[in-house]
Amino acid sequence: MVILDNLIPFTTYKIMINAFNINGDGLLHETDLVGTYEDVPGPIDQLTFSYVTFNSLQIEWQAPKSLNG
Repeated sequence: MVILDNLIPFTTYKIMINAFNINGDGLLHETDLVGTYEDVPGPIDQLTFSYVTFNSLQIEWQAPKSLNG
């Protein structure tokens, strides 16, 4: 069994498998496209607060560089 790690969230991969032994290589097997699941978004950037009053404020930020993890 082989475990693939360090994969990027919300990404599609095409996996190719080739078994071999002392007699040589086996047939190359290509899987269907497989994907990783979404993850939590990355951190937001440039968080600012403005128009601060006793009961309200305006919050602005830049979207995360990684929206799906």
